[in-house]
Amino acid sequence: MTEGEERLKKRLRELAERADARGVYTFSPFLSEPEQALLSALGRLPAPPALFGGAEDCERKMARFGSPELFGYDAPFPIACVQIRPRGPRFSEELTHRDFLGALLHLGLSREALGDIVLAEGGAFVFCTEPAAALIESELGTVRHTRVDAARCEAPERAAAQEMTRQIVQVQSERLDALVARACRLPREKAQQLFAEGRVFQNGAAAEGSCLAAEGDLLSVRGYGRFRYLGVQGRSRKGRKNVAIEKSWS
Repeated sequence: MTEGEERLKKRLRELAERADARGVYTFSPFLSEPEQALLSALGRLPAPPALFGGAEDCERKMARFGSPELFGYDAPFPIACVQIRPRGPRFSEELTHRDFLGALLHLGLSREALGDIVLAEGGAFVFCTEPAAALIESELGTVRHTRVDAARCEAPERAAAQEMTRQIVQVQSERLDALVARACRLPREKAQQLFAEGRVFQNGAAAEGSCLAAEGDLLSVRGYGRFRYLGVQGRSRKGRKNVAIEKSWS
C-alpha cells in the first residue's frame, strides 16, 4: 500500500471518529472507486459511512459518516450540480470529458472537489462541492476555445443515463470474470488479470472474478468503461446464457 493510500485511510478513519465524538455528520471529499475500496477495507467504523455522488450511477462519490439511527436526524450530502453549456451551440467544438476536466482544474479546483462529469447535448453536468460550484459559476468562461455559460441546476436522475446502451451477450456462467470478458471483448485470462490488478469494481467496491453478479449490479472496469448487469434473458441452442447488459465505454 502506498503512502498516499495510508494517509487517505487515516483521514477517513478520523472523519468517522470525529462524527461519532461530536454527534454530527462529517463528509469526505469525492472519492474515486479505488479510494472507495480503501474505505470499505477499513471495516466497521464508529460512525458508519454512506456513499453518494449526486445521482444514481455516479463513479466518484462522497462518504457521509453517521446515520439518522445514530444521530436522530438526517443531513443531505453537500453536493451541487452545475450545467455547462456552449453560448453558441452551432459554432462550438466537440468537447470531451478531458476538455471539461482540464478547464475546471485550470480554475484552481482540486480533483477531490469534483465528482462525475456527465456529457450531455454539447455541454456537461458537473457534480461538485458547494464552494466549487460557486467558483465554476463565477469564473468559467471557456472550455478549450468554446465560450460557455455555467449555472447550478437540478441533477439528472442517473449519471450514466445518456451514455448506456443495451446489449445481449452470451456467457457460460454469471461469474464476474466471464461477464467482464464478454462485455469488454477480452480473453478470459485478460479479464482475470484486470481483477488481480484491482481494476474492476462491483457497485463501487473492489470485485473478485469468482463472485456471481446480481441483477442490477454496476460493474466498472478501469480503462474500459462500465456496464450494468440486467439478468439472464434465456439460453442459446448450445446452452449458453443470454444475458442483458447496459454499457458505456471510455
